[in-house]
Amino acid sequence: MKKLVLLLSFIVLAWGCQNAPEEKTAFADIQELAKNYHEIQKIEEEMKAKETAFQKKYDSIGKVLQSKYENFLKRANKMPQKKAQEEYNSLMAEQQQLGMQQQQELQNLQNELAEKRDKALKNMEDKITEYGEKKGYTYIFNKGDFGILYGDKSKDITDELKNYLNDNQSGSKPEKNQKEDTKEN
Repeated sequence: MKKLVLLLSFIVLAWGCQNAPEEKTAFADIQELAKNYHEIQKIEEEMKAKETAFQKKYDSIGKVLQSKYENFLKRANKMPQKKAQEEYNSLMAEQQQLGMQQQQELQNLQNELAEKRDKALKNMEDKITEYGEKKGYTYIFNKGDFGILYGDKSKDITDELKNYLNDNQSGSKPEKNQKEDTKEN
């Protein structure tokens, strides 16, 4: 009886494996997708503009402070030592305050970039999930970071996903790519 149950179990298992649906798998290069995802490109362009404005602002403030210091040096020899020391200390305090303000503003910019990038990557992840479900994939592996060690080139859907991600987003393409697109048309 045990042999019959074991034989029937084996037959059911073998029949189930033969009739099991084939898994649909593919892989994509996540780094390539992120690099070409319009939403991330747009964020990076926005942040570059903010960094440029930040740099100009602090270059300008630095020049004003440098001018104050040079003016002080010209007058310092003619001032009483106590007054010169007070003015020097004031200039150094102003420079230190400027440095702390600059560092805080830079940290805020970096935090803003990280938050926006994380949100865009989460959005990209959600769209990849949506894409996988629509196309009937069982798995989509990441090509990089040892997510997959080998992949048949015919299973690489990076370009297909790149198009899907950029065609199905709420925002518009980054300015740079819009210009390139109009040149192509």
